[in-house]
Amino acid sequence: APYNEPGYEQPWIQFGRTATDYFYAISGFAVAYPSFDKLEMIWSEFNTGLIMGTTQPFNVENYNGPATGYKIRLYDTEGNYLENGINALVSDVLGEEAEGYFRGDPRLFHYPDGTAGVFIERTGTFYRLTEIEIS
Repeated sequence: APYNEPGYEQPWIQFGRTATDYFYAISGFAVAYPSFDKLEMIWSEFNTGLIMGTTQPFNVENYNGPATGYKIRLYDTEGNYLENGINALVSDVLGEEAEGYFRGDPRLFHYPDGTAGVFIERTGTFYRLTEIEIS
């Protein structure tokens, strides 16, 4: 967006493709303060099932370019690391029926109480997301 041109807003975050991160599209955003301590916003990637986020708030007055985005490590309720992000949950639900294809198409949303959730389109499963501190 042209900087300081009327009618344009600057981006809060930005993503792209690299040799190691071949992202297709963002499939959802969530700004869920009841769920997060340090994260300001999270977003999901359509193909990889990764959840990414930023700790920087959007600041119109002191805009300094898009915020830094981070890949968020996901863990299940037992504390197991989900190396393949949300797509790991597809294999948990579908097992052999997934036939080696685990893309889940995650859709982030807010529950009525304001907490973050993700709907996995492929399985029809809903999950609640919370930020945890790893020590």
